[in-house]
Amino acid sequence: MERKKLTLIIIISVIMALTSCASMRVKGSDPISRAISITQLMIDGNTKDSYIKIYLEEMPEARAKMTMAALNAKQNQQSYIIIADEIDSWITLNNNLQTLQALYPNGLYGKKLHASFMYTDYSDLKITATNYACDYFFEKARVIYDNNSLPPQSKRPALEYLTKATNYSSKNDDKIFPMGADITYSIAESEKNSSDLDTLKDAQEMYLKSTSWVPDYKDALAKVSALNITISEEYIKLGDSYNSQNTYNAFRKALDNYTEAENYLPDSASTKIDQVTEKLTIKVAYIYGDDSYSDSDISEIVDLLQKKLDSNNQGPAFIKMDFIPVYRKITTLLLASEFFEDYDFIFIPNDNYGQVYEEISDIKHTDTPVSNVIDDVTYTGTVEKEETFVSVYYHCQYNLYDMRSAYKKLEKSWVEKQNIQKKTFSQYAYTGAVEAKPSDFSDGTDYKKGLWGYYFPKFAQDGYNYKMLSADFIKLNYLGEDFVKILNTLRYNN
Repeated sequence: MERKKLTLIIIISVIMALTSCASMRVKGSDPISRAISITQLMIDGNTKDSYIKIYLEEMPEARAKMTMAALNAKQNQQSYIIIADEIDSWITLNNNLQTLQALYPNGLYGKKLHASFMYTDYSDLKITATNYACDYFFEKARVIYDNNSLPPQSKRPALEYLTKATNYSSKNDDKIFPMGADITYSIAESEKNSSDLDTLKDAQEMYLKSTSWVPDYKDALAKVSALNITISEEYIKLGDSYNSQNTYNAFRKALDNYTEAENYLPDSASTKIDQVTEKLTIKVAYIYGDDSYSDSDISEIVDLLQKKLDSNNQGPAFIKMDFIPVYRKITTLLLASEFFEDYDFIFIPNDNYGQVYEEISDIKHTDTPVSNVIDDVTYTGTVEKEETFVSVYYHCQYNLYDMRSAYKKLEKSWVEKQNIQKKTFSQYAYTGAVEAKPSDFSDGTDYKKGLWGYYFPKFAQDGYNYKMLSADFIKLNYLGEDFVKILNTLRYNN
């Protein structure tokens, strides 16, 4: 008995799982779209009972909705507008049913369930519904259009009705398109002499829209060309007003306005764009003394710096950065070179870049008593230990100089301890009876300051590098982030 119950539970679970799986594949939030989804799944070969079950659930609801909508339209013609909005999905469902009927003329039989497929031709209903919707919205537009007491601006709502009407049907296009052209042209005419830039832009747009209703409508294209000049001039005036303020934020706004001017009239502000772009560009040199940087390293760093500037709305907007190798002793005397006079900022190694620093701890003293028993005689002594902890590293410092004035200002410095190596040095001394002295006693090793090359042979081989500015594909290192912060708060220096 228990085995039968268990078997029944398993069968029910499997059926529920299969039904759930089929149900999850059915898309749509309303009966018709879900009926379309399940019929398409069945066309694609999903014909198990779990799919037939969903079809038998969804199809009656979809059919009832379509039948009710058609009946409502006979009693209230405005319901044709609802049908016009939905009729394409009705026809899609009808086509799916027609395909299924052709595939399964006698119906589809599963293991336990059966489905038949009946379809209705809605092509005539589509013509009736879309024609009614077209007439309905055209009439709403015509009422507004024919009202001579309304100024052109107040006839704007008619454009939306005309667009709707022509989307439903082309039956009134010979009336709709001239009406749309006339309304948009009239609005443009009422706005073309405005002193407000946004109004002038709308006038230009309205003239263009009149030609989308009726190609080459009146003199609309000529007036678009005239307005393009006026609008471009207004944007240039705005750009000039910002450009004169001599701040990075103002330069950004100037660039935006000059760019808009170009959009309306090509080459009207190209020179001004070049000039303000130059003001918004920060020129940087990074001087280094080895082969630390590859071309891909440099490209990655510069790209990330530019992305940082792109995401901010303060400070410079663009960066031009050169990585310059100098294969000789680098000193700050280079800053006086004419070669660097065109740069705004220079990263340069400190004069003692790569100098070896030794950090030597205080001596740690410990005494360890020792003893030895010979012929029942105990001999004693003491091992004295002096321990020193030594670290050596290359002291690497990069300095950032602001070169924008005659006085070269040190903006910030960064220090790294490169190639740190550590060792412990121990010296030993013994006092006491010779018999107690450990047999493996050694004097140990003492560290002599300045002899790091002897005590740390690998340290000199590894050396140091100049790669203090770096990136790892998606982000800059600490030095790069610090530099971005400096740029974001930078004030323009004429």
